Amino acid sequence: MKLDQCVFGYDDGHRLLASSMHLGAELSDLAELSDLAPGVVFPGADGYYTGVPMPNIGRYALMKTWLAPEMPRPGCVWTHVLLLDLQVFEVLGDLSLLASVFRRPEINSQYHSYKSTIVLPPNGVSRGVRSFDFSYDALLKIYAALYDGGSTGIKVARAGEIDSAVFDIWAQQWPTLRRNFRFSTAVSRDTRTAGAVKFDFNLQLDLVESQGDQFDRPVWIDAAMADALAGESGLLRPFLWKYGQDVRRQKGSFRPLVKLGMAQVSGEFDGASEVLGLVLDAFPEREDAISLKQDLIDGTLVTATQLDVLWFFLAQGGSETFPEPSSIGLERLTHLWSSRPQDLLHLAEKTAQPSTEFEGKVFKVITASMPQDDFWRQTTKYPALRGRMISSRPELLDSCDISVLDNTTLLSILKLVPKGHGVVRSLIPSLIFRDDWQLADYIVDDFPSESALEVVTALDGGSAPIGAAWVSSLIRSPQNLLNSDVMARVNRVSLMYDLAEAMHWLDESVIAIGTDPWMRVLQPLAIDVSEDKRETLEVFLVGLAFACGDTGGRLLLEQFFDNVHRLSLKGRLPWRALDIISPWLPDLGWLGNWDVSHRLRLAAIFSYLKNEYSCDSFAGLVTGDKSLKMLKKSAEEIVGAEILAQALRP
Repeated sequence: MKLDQCVFGYDDGHRLLASSMHLGAELSDLAELSDLAPGVVFPGADGYYTGVPMPNIGRYALMKTWLAPEMPRPGCVWTHVLLLDLQVFEVLGDLSLLASVFRRPEINSQYHSYKSTIVLPPNGVSRGVRSFDFSYDALLKIYAALYDGGSTGIKVARAGEIDSAVFDIWAQQWPTLRRNFRFSTAVSRDTRTAGAVKFDFNLQLDLVESQGDQFDRPVWIDAAMADALAGESGLLRPFLWKYGQDVRRQKGSFRPLVKLGMAQVSGEFDGASEVLGLVLDAFPEREDAISLKQDLIDGTLVTATQLDVLWFFLAQGGSETFPEPSSIGLERLTHLWSSRPQDLLHLAEKTAQPSTEFEGKVFKVITASMPQDDFWRQTTKYPALRGRMISSRPELLDSCDISVLDNTTLLSILKLVPKGHGVVRSLIPSLIFRDDWQLADYIVDDFPSESALEVVTALDGGSAPIGAAWVSSLIRSPQNLLNSDVMARVNRVSLMYDLAEAMHWLDESVIAIGTDPWMRVLQPLAIDVSEDKRETLEVFLVGLAFACGDTGGRLLLEQFFDNVHRLSLKGRLPWRALDIISPWLPDLGWLGNWDVSHRLRLAAIFSYLKNEYSCDSFAGLVTGDKSLKMLKKSAEEIVGAEILAQALRP
């Protein structure tokens, strides 16, 4: 980015010393603005900044002025001026970066460097001014002066106090507003007299060090100030830049845009009447703020007001202020049935006999998306019509009102819907509480994975009883339940236990699927079962590891074997757990089978050998000297397990 520049200083009077471009008719104004401002106070500040548009040369002048005590005449100053192309305001987000470009001239230099353009490096420059040590009261009053008709005289405690904040306010403005901003951070002892430019505000030194005048702080000013100080990460700034691009009044549009931006960002506002009132008062002409009005009536801006804006458009002469909604905007009406069904029906009534093509479009969109609750109420006495409508428009089923239908009627209606239709999928959460095996079998056959997800999620939540028929239908094909997505919904040990028990523990069908679905147990689960059940589940998982022998088996052994082994040493394994795991332990004969802990150790060793699990994993399989010695001894007794025995160092 290239910037033109010039410099002013003392040379037998205050005058232009050098420039990279012809200043034409703006020279006299620049000479006046670059001279020492009347009554200016310098102590505590490294100069002051001034910014004004220069329409005659198509530039914006941003300048910094320093005292020049080295000059022979008292009151001399240096002023370096950046002559900004207006395009800068379109591309540069943080305008304070420009402050770091200023260079104070030196006496007796030839000022050659000021005769050429400044080239900003591709990576930009460091931020020039940044400070939060200022009076927030002064900043609030600047906002009031700029956008709310407040006094333009702003008191500050010291020179340079709010330079950083002024740059933040300037950077927040959208491009057109930026290039018309007239400001000076010069602090005067008295009220500034009018000169070449009438500034948007004037800074005055607070000589009595007051605590600040009483000032009613509107919420919108607080929000705007917080956004400005947040810099380019502010949430309001993108909103202001987007919708400030086509407003007819610049400063006059700032306040209503901030208020609308607050409604959009926070979702908090006093009803649609507040939003409509803001728009009608601030932008009464149809083409004023047209992009904002388009987004309001399309529902992409302050979404909750779309229906009210559309009603205003259709029934209250709003077409003179608002544009017609786009087709995408009309489609958004279909999402409002859950929150504003009566208003949609009212709008449908208004457009039932359309007088314009547009009203016909509105009616079609609304009725085409009418949910089932209205449909059932209207078709109770017309079963043939109901069947025909469901066949052609299955989406009418998607309503909580199916609760009025008995299971037999509901199943007959569902059979009218094409197999695999998404509307049936959307009904599953409300169907799983119906304990009807025919209904459950029909849905599970069509949506096995989705049914499993919803059933397990509901079981885990435990908020309402699930129809037993659904679990029965699902476990007939365990793969419906035993997939990682479904099991990831399990957050309670009790549900993990119930599922394993329902599928008959180490049944062949469970083993065939492997350990992957059970890996959820390696993450924290809510322990809401008795100790007996928890231990039984752990024994089942160890048995599953022996039976499957995959990578998951190793992880399960690493997690649970030690506790199961310790329980066996104490003779505390639940009888149900022994029944589950016994078929997967080595048969040591009538005398040897009583030593369950020995059989467990042998089963683990055989599993590590067969599946070639790592010695490092085996070394951490048990804890405690006693268990380590016993496992080592068992490994030493098995041919080929020497390497595992060596990994153990009790």
